[in-house]
Amino acid sequence: MKVILLNDFGFVNGGAAQVAITEALGLADLGVEGIYFCGIGPLDDRLRDYPNIQSYQVDGFDVLTEPNRVKAAFKGIWNHQTAKSLKQILSLAIAETPSFICMAGTARSVPR
Repeated sequence: MKVILLNDFGFVNGGAAQVAITEALGLADLGVEGIYFCGIGPLDDRLRDYPNIQSYQVDGFDVLTEPNRVKAAFKGIWNHQTAKSLKQILSLAIAETPSFICMAGTARSVPR
């Protein structure tokens, strides 16, 4: 089984990110393969090259920090760049093995 963890942020900036990163590391320590996907970096150093974890980060701003407010409004409705990346990763991961998807915090960059 592969666990796919989705979170807006790749670093700890609050409770949801702390839970998601800790969960990814804990599951990896138990031998569960995982994918950590986030829309906003930088990626936490603990997730880089950690056994059993593949980490993916889509570079970009979240809807609150995007300098272009028009882009922010559109990203708030649908973040096309992140959705496209997530679709590619999910299609590969789910085709390989049965998977479980956990959405920790997905209000500011990762499509729901």
